[in-house]
Amino acid sequence: MKTTPSKIKVLIVDDSVLTLTILKSILEQSPDFNVVAMARNGREALSILETTDVDVISLDLHMPVMDGYEMTKILMAKRPKPILVTSISVQENKSTNIFKLLEAGAIDVFPKPEKGFEFGSVQALAYINKLRLISKVRVFKHRSPMNDNDEEKKQYGHEVKINPNSYLNQSQQSKSNLITNNPELVAIGGSTGAPEVFSTILSSLPKNYPLPILCVQHISEGFINSMIEWLDSKCKLKVKLAEQGEKIQKGYVYFPKDGYHMTLTSQSYINLTRQGDKVNGHMPSIDVLFESLHSHHSKQTIAIILTGMGKDGAYGINALARDGAITIAQDKSTSAVYGMPLEALKLGLIKFVMSPPEIADYLNCVTTEQTCG
Repeated sequence: MKTTPSKIKVLIVDDSVLTLTILKSILEQSPDFNVVAMARNGREALSILETTDVDVISLDLHMPVMDGYEMTKILMAKRPKPILVTSISVQENKSTNIFKLLEAGAIDVFPKPEKGFEFGSVQALAYINKLRLISKVRVFKHRSPMNDNDEEKKQYGHEVKINPNSYLNQSQQSKSNLITNNPELVAIGGSTGAPEVFSTILSSLPKNYPLPILCVQHISEGFINSMIEWLDSKCKLKVKLAEQGEKIQKGYVYFPKDGYHMTLTSQSYINLTRQGDKVNGHMPSIDVLFESLHSHHSKQTIAIILTGMGKDGAYGINALARDGAITIAQDKSTSAVYGMPLEALKLGLIKFVMSPPEIADYLNCVTTEQTCG
């Protein structure tokens, strides 16, 4: 006798009665959702959550009494739940606020159409799919310290412990075990749960960091500019939108535009293109970036794959590893979604498994006279 799968229990939080009604109707057209409660502000939502169990929360940002940011901070400190920020606030003057919610613990963002959702529209279906995926994400109490060691470090890669207070005393032999080339650039790919990880890593690097950093983040269309502004405000490095034909420079962090793949030429010039299809369901794709580096820059690259769903980046980072790149996967205990790092590890060539603070420490020590290990 088959067991009927349990429905995904949803709490919708929005100050608009019309929006609540529309979102509820959209979700309940899908057989795997059950909207168990609705609230018009964060305080009301927190009160509901005292007695009602949910699997995922669809949360607006701007609300009276208690906005989405304050609610997220309180909830993630007490009773963490996966949160999808569903907001119209993608305008230039508001959208950086969205990333405060991600920093506080929300998992992802989804742009609410300015004219509202239409039943059966592409946006409505995308909202359903995004919420379905978010409901499966691991969440942490106001974000866990991101430094736990985990079993997969022993199973798939070298266990690495990098503590800024202790690695200075390690031997040069230990350093040689960690540094296997003379890196000239860093490449990082991330998806669900990764914006906060990018913040943790990039904000730990100094203004005069001697390597350029190329990044790809899977994120809903309309948010990448705001994510760049948010990261730039938190980092000593310059975080910017990549421009066609520009030569990468040390101390700069580059992200591609919405809907463009980013590659690097043999002479270290950025190439942005819409040509071809999405790769692994994404444009920009992490694999596209990594494979371009594999063609010309393998031995000079530190390649890092962060939390995220799917397998984008797994093939490319292993191709880089085969040709001598330093390769790092985020560890399971700090990954909101242990999809992309695990897929990369399964291919067998990831060198190190690290938490975000360990990755930041490693990136700092490989470019100095400090020892790592």
